[in-house]
Amino acid sequence: EWAQESETVMKGWAKWQKKCEGEISDIRQFINSFGADGPPSPPSILCCPITFQLMKDPVVIESGHTYERSAIVQHWATQEANGLQVTCPNTNQQLPNKHFIPSLFVRA
Repeated sequence: EWAQESETVMKGWAKWQKKCEGEISDIRQFINSFGADGPPSPPSILCCPITFQLMKDPVVIESGHTYERSAIVQHWATQEANGLQVTCPNTNQQLPNKHFIPSLFVRA
């Protein structure tokens, strides 16, 4: 009985190992496809216009533009600290409020 269980485990292990080798091969091929320059840059639509970084928590403000949440909150805080009305960084349009909604379309 022990020998039979052992054989079953070894067959399962071999099957799992073969699957992993195939996945590792696919990953290596994907990495090698980048060439010497590394991975391609993300599309600009996925990057915050303030930070120029890939957005992880994108939000859409009243003007319809999308920003990284922490970046737009900091931008508005700086404006208010300087006695300015909050604006859209892209258009400089004055905004009636600081409301925003999550951008599910752009979320990374």
